[in-house]
Amino acid sequence: MPVLTKAAGSFINGTWVEGSGAFVSRYNPAVPEEAVTSYRQAGSAELAQAIQAAAAAGTSWDGLGILARGRVLAAAAAAIRDRAEEIAAVMTAEHGKTIAESRMEVDASADTFDYHAASARNPVGTEFPSSHPEERILTVRRPLGVVGVITPWNFPLQIPAWKIAPALLHGNTVVWKPASNTPGVSVLLMEALAASGIPAGVVNLILGPGQLGSELVSDPLVGGVTFTGSVPVGHHIREIVCGRGGETAA
Repeated sequence: MPVLTKAAGSFINGTWVEGSGAFVSRYNPAVPEEAVTSYRQAGSAELAQAIQAAAAAGTSWDGLGILARGRVLAAAAAAIRDRAEEIAAVMTAEHGKTIAESRMEVDASADTFDYHAASARNPVGTEFPSSHPEERILTVRRPLGVVGVITPWNFPLQIPAWKIAPALLHGNTVVWKPASNTPGVSVLLMEALAASGIPAGVVNLILGPGQLGSELVSDPLVGGVTFTGSVPVGHHIREIVCGRGGETAA
């Protein structure tokens, strides 16, 4: 089973960055002596840089318009399909899924990006009746800003796709903290997003320890949080985010 063919790292403001933390490796659960992915963990400084980059990129990303953002998502779906076998192989080596399951997850993740790309042409507002004949009451979608995305290990490509694609489509920028068990899959998804032509700072990947998740959701620049994981961690995130008046999504 092939391993990740490059050193892993975090992706901040359009650049691959080596972290300032401990050097760690993820080993194949079926072949314990085989290191699949090795990298230096990001720390608080790298996380802060990622959040700042996402905040700075928000206005221009929103200004592109939803159709242009949809085209970027379609390009990301194509980039995932172009490397489908490589991504599936790394997923199996890191996670332990059968190769058939990994291939299905890669296909479904590409479909998710395509689905949201096509959704760019859906209506984005609602008109309500008014008691004044010449008045129109309209609601429109507006981005939250920076969305903190925290994802688990069990579906290391599909769950990030579910979260990242709609956030991007609607004009948000993203700081993504994936599970430490599957860093190689995360790197490959980030490479696909980078290959789609997405501007620097719009999506940022942080490979680091779990404590960075708490720091991410605590930052006042983060306007929305989406998390999948354990109930205790979910309660912890809820307390942090609701305590500062942010938005949460399960």
